[in-house]
Amino acid sequence: MKKNMCIFILIALNLAMLFVYFYVRNESPIYVYDFSGYHQMYIQYAEKLIESKSLFLNDYIESVKTLDYNAFPILVIIPFYFIFNTERFGYILALVIMYAVPVIILTAVLIKKFIFKEKQLENTDKIFLVAISMISFLYTRYWAPTLRGLPDIVGLIPMAISGFIFLKHSFIEKTKIYIPILLGIMVYSEFMLRRWYAYSVVAYISTLFIIELIRFIKTKNSEKKEKFINAFKNFSIFGISMLMCGCIFQLPLIKRIITENYSSSYSAFQVEVLQHFSNIANEFGYVVVILAIIGAIWSLKNKEHRYNGLFLVLNTFICYYAFTRVQAMGVHHFLSISLWVIILAAYGIYAIYELIKNKYVKVLVLCIITLFFGINFVTTLINRDVSVKFISQNSKYCKLYYENFSELQRLINDLDVLVTENGGKITAFSDSDVISDNLIDLLGSKTIKNNICYTSHIDLRDGLNFNGLMCEYVVITDVPQLGVKPEGQRIVSIPNNEILNGNSIGKAYSKISGPYVLDNNVNAFIYKKERAFSEEEVHEYMEMLYEFYPQWREQYNEFDILSLASDRELGKQLGDVKRYTYDTIYMSPGFDETKYSLPINGKVKKITFRAYIDGNINTDDETCGSVGLTIKDEDEVFYQGVVKYKEDNNITLDLENTKQLEIIADDAQYLNCDWLFLQIVNVEI
Repeated sequence: MKKNMCIFILIALNLAMLFVYFYVRNESPIYVYDFSGYHQMYIQYAEKLIESKSLFLNDYIESVKTLDYNAFPILVIIPFYFIFNTERFGYILALVIMYAVPVIILTAVLIKKFIFKEKQLENTDKIFLVAISMISFLYTRYWAPTLRGLPDIVGLIPMAISGFIFLKHSFIEKTKIYIPILLGIMVYSEFMLRRWYAYSVVAYISTLFIIELIRFIKTKNSEKKEKFINAFKNFSIFGISMLMCGCIFQLPLIKRIITENYSSSYSAFQVEVLQHFSNIANEFGYVVVILAIIGAIWSLKNKEHRYNGLFLVLNTFICYYAFTRVQAMGVHHFLSISLWVIILAAYGIYAIYELIKNKYVKVLVLCIITLFFGINFVTTLINRDVSVKFISQNSKYCKLYYENFSELQRLINDLDVLVTENGGKITAFSDSDVISDNLIDLLGSKTIKNNICYTSHIDLRDGLNFNGLMCEYVVITDVPQLGVKPEGQRIVSIPNNEILNGNSIGKAYSKISGPYVLDNNVNAFIYKKERAFSEEEVHEYMEMLYEFYPQWREQYNEFDILSLASDRELGKQLGDVKRYTYDTIYMSPGFDETKYSLPINGKVKKITFRAYIDGNINTDDETCGSVGLTIKDEDEVFYQGVVKYKEDNNITLDLENTKQLEIIADDAQYLNCDWLFLQIVNVEI
């Protein structure tokens, strides 16, 4: 058996490496948002490791503790950077070798344990396992997110281990203390690797409790006391180990998650109930879905496999139900149920296999089912132009291809020339794989990367697009390019349309180049912001948003709205002004000074700022973190001084009858980490 396993591992590794090479080769480099996020993180942390081991370690620990998208998944694959450098092929190969192939192997072994347990295998059973091993490799749910650059499949490694523990141990029985500890660590690891695995964690805990409760109820009365004590001890240790993992590694993140309203923030990613069911068929394909249903029925009816079937069904149902109450699943989110679904599908194959008495027919049926998985693999991941009805899933994940890629490059090159010659910041009121701020950033030069501005994309998650509307250059399209349903991205489509049609805030812009005919024949244009918006234009724009989000009238005060009509003059090269968070303004003076003008128009009576320097600077250099700050109007200087590192400056301004507030940041003689923050502590209207 060990020899067969070694052969399977070697074959899987070689086939996987070959497939990755041909998949990534000549792929259009349009890796937007999630498709590039962890690849960029992988590069950044590898370079930090080269620069300073202590810096790498500190940043890595802080990332795991506090960030939604933490660096935990890329730790194991960083050595690949030293072989392949920044190459996309090296990154995807790392994900496949270190995560996808182990998950494929664990899946095949786990299926064997679920179906055959420890019994002696017959020759035909061995053929069944060969077919299951091939099916595990051809299972597109593992490949689709991984080939897109998402490392989320790593969460299935601890999930599979928790599956093995379930098969071997019951919490109502006496177990060695390390078993519930190990299970707690494994279950929590899913969440620590990727935040959204929280739903699979809830599903596993709920499923384990329900099954152990059923087992407890079915025990003899004379044994109930002992079983209860065992269950209490094991569940307590299991829970404490999870709690300790959370407190030790991610307490700041957990505190924030508890207070976050994800249903509201991610409502743009939600779909209708029927669409959720359609998504399952689209992502798994009818073959897998039907086999999984057969497997669920067969395992629940078969007394020997009933607990296993219940475990798989409950995990799948609870996780999917809980997740889709908040948002629709994406390509990577389906991984949370993919392991349990393929095991159910294997049960379905086994149910058909058991019905057939003739061994040759059994082999033939296994070959046909494996062929179905092979066809789906090819039509989903390799050939986008071929689809076999009923066998091929609807969702395609072939290598990325961008029609008219030269036009996209021309647009980005023109932006580069504009910013190089004239200065200013760039954004795009688009959010799709056709064009977006992220795509411009990834394909742009260093000049583009230094001057790209990421604007708001999801209405209830991101809020008003303060920064995007301050940019000197914007890219818009003839048809708004959205990543989710239109109802969730008004913050993208409305400014796009207003600029295109020259209405409200769009009156401040002029077209300077285009059209650029992009993928799907989308026409893109570059517009320049010629002046600040008038107060009337801003209010007209806001009324359009209030129509969809009336709660924003209370959420944003008059100072926020007037901020949209602000104007700025950026200092040379490094000058910048933006809303860093909802209540904090960031300013960098550049090589001279940066000016930020706010039209108060007598509507703000008093405002209090907390002025401070970013704490993440080189404290060994005395010239670091000193910024000259002047706040004035046309006639009077309200504040003038130098903001220094580790010195908070609370500045209260009486603004009665003030029409224009001007904030000026200069380099205070030294240009060195001049990262000034102005937190808006209080505003009186």
